[in-house]
Parts: sequence; C-alpha cells; structure tokens
Amino acid sequence: MMQYRMHKPRDLLQVSGLNYEFNPADNKIVNLTVSGQPVRDDQIYIFVTNNFVTGQFERFFGIAPSTVKISPTYVIGRDILIEAVKAQKRIDSRVENRIVEKR
Repeated sequence: MMQYRMHKPRDLLQVSGLNYEFNPADNKIVNLTVSGQPVRDDQIYIFVTNNFVTGQFERFFGIAPSTVKISPTYVIGRDILIEAVKAQKRIDSRVENRIVEKR
C-alpha cells in the first residue's frame, strides 16, 4: 500500500507512527518503519483514517476495500483534535522527518 502511494504524489497522506524514506528518482520506498521497527510482511497492522479516505480507499491505497477489514468508530475527527489539544495544552509543530526524500 505504501509503495502504491509513491505513484500518487498529488494525494500525499500524512502519517504518524510510520516513517519512510523514498528515492525520488524512481519513487521507491527504501526504508519503512512503524514505531521505529522495520515493517514485516508477516505482521498485521492497524491504522486509522477519516471517512473521506476510507470512502476512496482504492484511490488512496490501490487495493479494494473488500480485501481489508474496515471498522467504523463513529468518532468525529474534530472531536479527536479538540481532546488532544485539551490534553496536551500545547501544540508542538516541530518537523519529525516522518517522510524523507533519500538522495
């Protein structure tokens, strides 16, 4: 799914908990980690997104939504943001290098 994203730069999705390096010459991911650990093909990963991305799953991820388990949370993204701001009291906007162009 992530390699598919490299060929759709117009729809770049931001990530959290996931880091990747890519080679812009051929749009290939050269390093991909989740929580600092290399991604494994035999591991099942859970991710969260909003209803817009879910509604256009194939466009964003290149696979049919029927091939994955999608479980709605019925939580509004705005409410999650408000809760996070209340809990943190401060928004830190530093660059975390989650998506890195490898040269």
